[in-house]
Amino acid sequence: MHRILLFSTLMLVGGLLANPVAAQEAAEASSEDMTIGSMAPPIDIEHWVSTGDGKFEAFNEFEPGKVYVVEFWATWCGPCIASMPHLAELQQHYADRGVTVVSVSDEPLETVEKFLERDVMQSRQSAEAEGEEDAPKTYGELTSVYCLTTDPDSSVKNDYFRAAGQTGIPCAFIVGKDGVVEWIGHPMGMDEPLEQVVTDSWDREAFGKAFRAQQQLDKAFRAAIIAARQGDYDTYDAKVEEIKGLDLPEDMQARLPMLFNQLEHQRLLSMLSNDPEGAIASLEEKSSEMKLAQVAAIGATIAQQSQRGASFKPELVDAVTALIEEKAADEEAAGTVYNALAGLYQARGDLDKAIEMQEKAIDNPPSNLPAASAARFEAMMKAYLKKLQDEKAATQQNDAADAPSAG
Repeated sequence: MHRILLFSTLMLVGGLLANPVAAQEAAEASSEDMTIGSMAPPIDIEHWVSTGDGKFEAFNEFEPGKVYVVEFWATWCGPCIASMPHLAELQQHYADRGVTVVSVSDEPLETVEKFLERDVMQSRQSAEAEGEEDAPKTYGELTSVYCLTTDPDSSVKNDYFRAAGQTGIPCAFIVGKDGVVEWIGHPMGMDEPLEQVVTDSWDREAFGKAFRAQQQLDKAFRAAIIAARQGDYDTYDAKVEEIKGLDLPEDMQARLPMLFNQLEHQRLLSMLSNDPEGAIASLEEKSSEMKLAQVAAIGATIAQQSQRGASFKPELVDAVTALIEEKAADEEAAGTVYNALAGLYQARGDLDKAIEMQEKAIDNPPSNLPAASAARFEAMMKAYLKKLQDEKAATQQNDAADAPSAG
């Protein structure tokens, strides 16, 4: 039930930052002084698990005239694992052109070694289909062509990944021939930059300008999200103004309306508990601008937290309910909207109306769900309907027991 009630909220604010709190803490753990053009610090790695089948040697300092890829990964990270064949291909392609790929985890050595014993099933099946009998059969074999390492004290991750304000893995850093950071990004997107760095045709200044602007935007956005969640609206307002004053490229400027919408949504969610009067005023002020999905997400949050024991002003619950119904009358509503309304009516103690809305939720599943997800949605909706019906039956029994007996 809780996951369904949160469906709209997650769709609105979860896509940009998977974990804004963790992201902010990671950013604040450093001064964010690593960027394009920074000198790459030495890498003090504890365990060199593989070194390109002995082609490379463990090192600490970067050798002038050579290019390095320092990539951060983990055994639990699906995209990291999916990037491994590409890293292996890149290392083999550039092996004789002065490029060294170094992948760095911060997990215990035993965890990494156990992972490397796993079969590369997709790679093996593809290879067998193409008649390649010598294709790598385990992740240990696959990654043996480049330097795969782990550094449990996270010193390298702190010096690179966190110092650059990065929040998601896999993440690769290209260190150029003069020991300077040339590029930072997802390893699946580094082919062209790497080739240009190797051939001395890379425009570090142009990329660096855009990257630094993105760093500033990301940092201010994270800070605004955290401030909103903590009810620190002065800091929130200051960060919003900071974002408005940034000198951003056109493509980032084009994204600002969406980002401001996400920030305002997060602020309103926070005000539900911290400033209910302010939340009502904000809903009234911005109601014409808000989409049905946004208001339904707010309703879902109230419903979910109410089920967990939180208390909201009746005026706030009424205002959100009325706004959802008003917008649902003008827009086609999916089951998630009716599910949110059911939760709101339950919070108001109107179980008949809650049951009516939940029946509509079952009859109007989201149209874009895969078959398996649609079946799961229906099951969860029916489970919540039964919960409401059971609650109503229990209430009726209690009322009957409390009523004075006739005669």
